[in-house]
Amino acid sequence: MDATAWYRKVQMQSLPGSRGYAQAAAVEGQAEDPIALFLEGPQRPSNELLDYLWARKFKKAAEQCTGDRGAVLAFEWEGIVDASEFESMNAMQALMMRTFDEHRNIAAILMACDPGPMRMSGTTSYAVHAYEAQSKVTKFPRVLDIAYLR
Repeated sequence: MDATAWYRKVQMQSLPGSRGYAQAAAVEGQAEDPIALFLEGPQRPSNELLDYLWARKFKKAAEQCTGDRGAVLAFEWEGIVDASEFESMNAMQALMMRTFDEHRNIAAILMACDPGPMRMSGTTSYAVHAYEAQSKVTKFPRVLDIAYLR
């Protein structure tokens, strides 16, 4: 199939609110070994979404740490391409602050964005950028120094 036509077809099949991934090698203008995957999940009102994110992401990740040692949590978020957006998201800031407050062993939280792979001179770069939130109440401030996060 023509690579451009395949790409258009993938875009047209995407459903609102779904997350998608598509990959194909372009060989002489043709899409070779194409694959497309779309995932759709339940939609929630904002107050339910915050409770869900707290219980299923932030709290769950923090509770995986023993509390005996300092920890850094890292999350990857689909659909956010600019890591600086996390700074202006009041809800995300509140979730990170709650995590720091209730789990004093967490020294930092990294919020990685999803810029997608970029083609560069025949290679593909999968570099990821992240927003870093540092705890002001951690019991383990030296974790930040050791991890070179400051």
